[in-house]
Amino acid sequence: RAKKVIALDIDPRALDYIKEQIQIVGDWSKNIEPRLTPADVPNLVNEEADVVLIVNTYGFIPNKSDYLPRVLKGIKPGGKLVIVDFKSGNIPVGPSDEFKEETSMVIRTLKKAGFKAMKKDEKSLEYQYIITAEK
Repeated sequence: RAKKVIALDIDPRALDYIKEQIQIVGDWSKNIEPRLTPADVPNLVNEEADVVLIVNTYGFIPNKSDYLPRVLKGIKPGGKLVIVDFKSGNIPVGPSDEFKEETSMVIRTLKKAGFKAMKKDEKSLEYQYIITAEK
């Protein structure tokens, strides 16, 4: 339904995979733009995105205090950031706890970056939480 989907990744192989899938599924996926990005820069133009979705990578983002304000700038007024990531503790999937953050810490970091109206959902997914924040 989106006019444009920007698929950001730090790994060129992941972007190659996305390009291969676009070729397989055909025209309905022509609105997907794979974009290589450094780990510490979201690589979005100011107010480019309606929604930014970060899945299972939040704990790996270096220097979140610089990164998240840049994400905020890339989101249009009234837009949202959605973070889906692994819960801490002994679960059978995901990275080690050193790469996980408690939802309270994520929300605190988002507030410092300028995001508003945070909602957290720790029940819908068995091993992950969902945090939604607004610009």
